[in-house]
Amino acid sequence: MERIDNLMHTGLNIIQDDKYFSFGIDAVLLSMFVRLKRGDKVVDFGTGVGVIPLMLSTRQTHLKIKALEIQPEVAALALRNVELNNLSQTIDIVNEDLKNSVLLYGHEKFDVVVSNPPYMPLGVGDISPQNSYAIARHEVHCTLSDVVKASKAVVKYGGKVNFVYKSSRLVELITMLREHKLEPKRLQLVQSRQNSESHIFLVEAVKGAKSGIKILPTLVIYDDGENYTDQMKKLCFSEDKNE
Repeated sequence: MERIDNLMHTGLNIIQDDKYFSFGIDAVLLSMFVRLKRGDKVVDFGTGVGVIPLMLSTRQTHLKIKALEIQPEVAALALRNVELNNLSQTIDIVNEDLKNSVLLYGHEKFDVVVSNPPYMPLGVGDISPQNSYAIARHEVHCTLSDVVKASKAVVKYGGKVNFVYKSSRLVELITMLREHKLEPKRLQLVQSRQNSESHIFLVEAVKGAKSGIKILPTLVIYDDGENYTDQMKKLCFSEDKNE
């Protein structure tokens, strides 16, 4: 069943369908973590219903965003979301495999890469019987290595690659980024509550940069109840200044 939801603080709306994997807080956090400049060329690998490009479009002007999604029916829904919000001049939804991104766009064409890739390798955990959910959660169509390789290929020298990923695979991702000359420069752990373990993290890597990383304060999503912390409210509901 379809529904239309408000997209956080953005003033945008998003169509979601129970048949497909709905966006979560991880996509929202990644959208707010990314640093953007006016006129940046951005690519989102595995856009789903398009939440990340929609949110990015509110944070800076004159962006040009390519958003790749391998599932035709999900890409079609993402396109409807772009059209619903009159953002066709900013966001281009592309029904394509991210592994073909160099063939589509060439080498070193983007200032910023963003991705919320599947967290689970095949063979780990139960795979959802719903195909769309399985593809979103498990490495059915692409591995972490595929996403990192594609990111390195299409991002400009000095460009930024941004991921949100499962904390238990932090070392794996950091190692892989450095092997591909993508130097981690900003890292932020995320935990549900003050006393819980980190379950996801956000990382920005810069192509060709020197070593040296900034560890940001841990982001705590909820207070002792079910309300957002002041930290989350400031991040997601205040005017963004791209700092």
